[in-house]
Amino acid sequence: MNVNDNITTLNPNAANDDVKATSTAGFVNGITRWIQISGISRSLHQLDDRTLEDIGISRYEIREYAEKLVDNDNSKSAA
Repeated sequence: MNVNDNITTLNPNAANDDVKATSTAGFVNGITRWIQISGISRSLHQLDDRTLEDIGISRYEIREYAEKLVDNDNSKSAA
């Protein structure tokens, strides 16, 4: 019997707790991502077309641009 067997014996639901924690973390990360993308999109939609053109995006690209910004930022912070 190793240490992991003892832990499982003490708490047979330990594996389920890990799954729940992972699911909860994924849910929270998804909500956080959505909030960030929505905020960036909202801000960019307030700009006029000329300013968006200066940035290098068009109005129909705003959502995709916001997603890329958030995903790039998250990948850098995870590294």
